[in-house]
Amino acid sequence: MDAAGLSNPPLRAGQRFSPLQLALRLGSRCPALFPHQRRYPPGERRHRSLVSLQFGQYCDFSERPYTVAPQNPAGGAVMKSQRLAVGLMIGQAVLFAIETAMIHQIGSRGSAMQLSLLRGGAGVTLVVLLSGATGWSVIKTDQLPLQLLRGLVSALYLWVLIYSFAHMPFADATAISYTQAAYIVGFSALILNERVTTLRWIATAIGTVGALLIIKPAFLDRNVVYVAALLGTSLNGLAFVLNKYLQRPGGDSELTTMFYVNAIAVVCNLPVLATTTLPEPDVWPWLSGVLIFGPVGMYLGIVAVKHASASSLGPYTLLRLVIAITGGIVLFREIPDLLSWLGVVAILSSCLLALAPGSPRAGSIEAPSKRR
Repeated sequence: MDAAGLSNPPLRAGQRFSPLQLALRLGSRCPALFPHQRRYPPGERRHRSLVSLQFGQYCDFSERPYTVAPQNPAGGAVMKSQRLAVGLMIGQAVLFAIETAMIHQIGSRGSAMQLSLLRGGAGVTLVVLLSGATGWSVIKTDQLPLQLLRGLVSALYLWVLIYSFAHMPFADATAISYTQAAYIVGFSALILNERVTTLRWIATAIGTVGALLIIKPAFLDRNVVYVAALLGTSLNGLAFVLNKYLQRPGGDSELTTMFYVNAIAVVCNLPVLATTTLPEPDVWPWLSGVLIFGPVGMYLGIVAVKHASASSLGPYTLLRLVIAITGGIVLFREIPDLLSWLGVVAILSSCLLALAPGSPRAGSIEAPSKRR
């Protein structure tokens, strides 16, 4: 064998070598790794036994073959999933901002429970359309108690939201509702066992301060209603984290979670049919926000947490305020004041900081048992 003139094609993932072949390749490619290797003149032939003895002091020449390991694509896949999740959260923020604007146009002509009932029904319809050939199997779950808890949490938060907006100044109630980002980070550490870095906590705090700068709450009153609203907002953060928990490896699909969330919302708000009538015809054009944009936005958020850690997506729930300000500038030529601009910068900065890596702890949530 002419080792000096040996042609070594590029190594391929999965390629197998005997120990001697591996030693020859290592010696010809990386002679610095073997300082005692004799330098042979060009064209001189080496005896296989000499090569084996020479490399034997550095290599284990057992009969076990060696396989070239493929490059680890995990890092690129994680970044791709993170970008997908961020894109979905931005899409959700846009859709929710449109929905909020349309609900604002409806005003008192439609009750919150009516709108919630319609939104839940539209969400179930969306699941039926997306399930396709899956059919009724989309409702099968091994986590029924958790699915029921997730749906009930959302219904309870809706009622808390209605109560807070009815008994508090609008700006104060809105500001408290945006503290969900902090609850998302906290529940991510407690329930999902995510490793929440100090930088991520700072990002959440910066984003919350930015939301306060935009909304400018007065907080003049300090009564039990504020405490109830603040504690009730934790239900929204809990619902966000439960979306991730239900979709852990071996868990339910995003369509299954979407179905139970909306089905329970329908059941909880059915009594409104006995106490109120349908909205007036002039309201129906604005109901597209509830019937289309709301359910699609919810679905995007459920899919997003499947592709990234929940704590990293918490600040993105504040993007709705940024989009609302942008819409005001473009559509109504409303120029925000300095504090609002600072709030926008703070929210965008928090979203960027939240993307800093925060790997799960070793004892992360385990996958549920496989279905029978």
